[in-house]
Amino acid sequence: MLLSTLQAPPLTQQQQEQLVSLVEDRGEMLTSQAMNPKLLVPKALCWESIAQLFNASNPEQDPRSAKQLKRCWEHMKRKMKADNATYIKGKKNPKLPSRLPVYSQDLDMAKSMMGNKAREFGVVLKSPQTLSQGAATARSYGDVSTRESDPAGLPPGPAAPDSPASCPLDHPPPSVSPTLNTLPHPSLLSCLQLYSSSISSASNSLPHQLSFVSPASHPLLTPTSISTTIPYLRKMKEAEEEENLKNLKRNQEEIHQQKIQLAVTEHAARMKLEEARLEAYHSMGVCYQTIQADLQELFAEVIAPSKVLTNP
Repeated sequence: MLLSTLQAPPLTQQQQEQLVSLVEDRGEMLTSQAMNPKLLVPKALCWESIAQLFNASNPEQDPRSAKQLKRCWEHMKRKMKADNATYIKGKKNPKLPSRLPVYSQDLDMAKSMMGNKAREFGVVLKSPQTLSQGAATARSYGDVSTRESDPAGLPPGPAAPDSPASCPLDHPPPSVSPTLNTLPHPSLLSCLQLYSSSISSASNSLPHQLSFVSPASHPLLTPTSISTTIPYLRKMKEAEEEENLKNLKRNQEEIHQQKIQLAVTEHAARMKLEEARLEAYHSMGVCYQTIQADLQELFAEVIAPSKVLTNP
């Protein structure tokens, strides 16, 4: 009875990345928001298959049920949303602590699954090509004071800075400070590349191999990527509204010109019709005058002499 009430230990970083990769393969089914009862059974079967693969790849851990893994996935999405909300509040209010959220592949996948909701917090979404490369082991932003006071984070050794011997493979890679606007030294990048090769060689037993993303190529490790997202979106919205106003004015001017041309055409047609009617009336008047003159001549030649002859 006591064992049933104990909670399972939280997932490690490697297990979270593995769960993200499993969910990514079935993203179309699991992220469907359709309220169709026919989709409940396929979704449940997807989570059951995820639980079977997850437990098979982690035999040393206690087996997790599909409900537990689904709850872990929802927790990762809520944690990403809360971290970004705290960061935005700290940026708006200087009195509140502004701490950059921890970025990893599970949070990137959660952002992509949330869609438009993540844009409200100024998050730069990753492209589907980056997500399809597999789970990434991008590290969080470190503290400048702890990095300067603790030299253990740098690779020791008197060897040359660019030589592989100066970068031990069992040493963790250095993290990037959020206040620095420059990229790490090339020697650190070489260390990161060697460390990524060691990770890829050590993770052959996993169903999805891990791919390390260096700070120079990761879009979320730039210090100004998040702080400049909201002003950039605001400028884009203002530019879009201004472009819409210009298009509306242009359309109104074109419609006005078309109305003027139509009115001119109708007036010209009406004037031609009136001219044709006047010509017809004039021709009819000429014909009437001609007939009247002929009748007068006939009266003068025929009818008038006959009256004179008949009078006594």
